Amino acid sequence: MSVVGPASRKTPSVRGLLLLGGFGGMLSGFFGVGGGVVFVPVLATVFVLRQQEAQGTSLTIIIPTALLGLITYSLHQPLRWNIALPMMIGAVIFAYMSASLAARVPATLLKTLFFILILLTAVRLFFS
Repeated sequence: MSVVGPASRKTPSVRGLLLLGGFGGMLSGFFGVGGGVVFVPVLATVFVLRQQEAQGTSLTIIIPTALLGLITYSLHQPLRWNIALPMMIGAVIFAYMSASLAARVPATLLKTLFFILILLTAVRLFFS
């Protein structure tokens, strides 16, 4: 795997990627978060991926994680499909549109917007 960035950055090891995946998977299963909160910042800063690459890679990781989490949760408790299905439709449509837009936005702006989103989410959680 090749990493674009300063020569001082090393190509990520399989062990490091497995540990990162394990940590993100643990957060995903336990809290329902992981990809955006853990994978994107680590991939962008530690592994020196462009913001768009980090976000796209994170989404790729989330597909099997979300499916397995869905199966596991559904075995232990009922799911609210009447809430999930309309949200899925909206999410799929707008994920496509916003990913197309994000591919054209400068990485620094995208990184700044991502930071603001994470910061606002943290503040909201702290005061709720």
